[in-house]
Amino acid sequence: MNEELRTAIFRFTAQEFHVKGEILRGQTQLGRDLNVDGADGWEFIEAFSTQFNVDISTFEWWRHFGPEAGPSPLHWIWWTVTRSWPRFVPIMLDDLITAAQTGRWPGAELAARPAI
Repeated sequence: MNEELRTAIFRFTAQEFHVKGEILRGQTQLGRDLNVDGADGWEFIEAFSTQFNVDISTFEWWRHFGPEAGPSPLHWIWWTVTRSWPRFVPIMLDDLITAAQTGRWPGAELAARPAI
């Protein structure tokens, strides 16, 4: 693995989310660990793609991020009644490193990952 690339992605992520770079690991998840969701997630992926020259044409944001500012009360009621809570495929910093190395979003690889 290219250590310079890893360091650059960690630095970029830390700056974007105003966190200390020391807390970031390869398994750090954007959603669970950094509380990234909705439009913030999409904007981050766009900025990441520009910064690291990654083709994100296969990126499907709805697989990874929920609605901006969380679900409405109607969503909660519907999910409770139907027991159909949304599940999202996590994006880890290691996924960003892979994308930067290959120059493309790892859509198929992430789609195969179980949603949580």
